[in-house]
Amino acid sequence: MKRIQQGFTLIELMIVVAIIGILAAIAIPQYQNYTGRAQLSDAIVIASGLKTAVAEYYQVNGSFTGADGTGSVAGIPADASGGVGKYASDVETLNGTITVTMNSSGVATCVSGKAVTLTPTASGGENPISWTCTTNATVGCRPSTCA
Repeated sequence: MKRIQQGFTLIELMIVVAIIGILAAIAIPQYQNYTGRAQLSDAIVIASGLKTAVAEYYQVNGSFTGADGTGSVAGIPADASGGVGKYASDVETLNGTITVTMNSSGVATCVSGKAVTLTPTASGGENPISWTCTTNATVGCRPSTCA
């Protein structure tokens, strides 16, 4: 007599569950890193809005000293705190250096409470100001433009 197969065996089902578990163990941390990079990129965009004001201050004064966000000095917007963006809590400018601090909740754990800093350097030539991006977020969560 011919035997008709009626479904999957227990071994086949266990193999499928094991494969899904392995894939999930790899994918979830990578997704969290991706989310953290996207959230830090939002902070960089917020800081980029201040770059023009700092560059204009440098062009007028010849120095970054005094380019502070302490009350709309020479066109530089005042420092802000308490939700400056969807993921950022604070932004401040001190001598041209722009620092955006991330929220401590509602963001990926690898960027919670971390900061993104854009530091200007006078370089002359066609691009008179170059910007260096640094962050204290974990390496896997850093955008490629930020060290």
